[in-house]
Amino acid sequence: MRLRDGTVVRTWKNPVGVDHVFLSDRNHKMIYGGFVGWIHSQGLNQALDCIRRDFT
Repeated sequence: MRLRDGTVVRTWKNPVGVDHVFLSDRNHKMIYGGFVGWIHSQGLNQALDCIRRDFT
């Protein structure tokens, strides 16, 4: 998803089911990359829903 300020949020689930999130600036330069454990996947999805609602 692309935020109003041009930041791009991308997610990826690796083959064992770990969720990763990456942020890049409007020039496609990565500014953050991280992951959450399985028990936090639902919280990540809820946070992404809030970000989508409030910042896109």
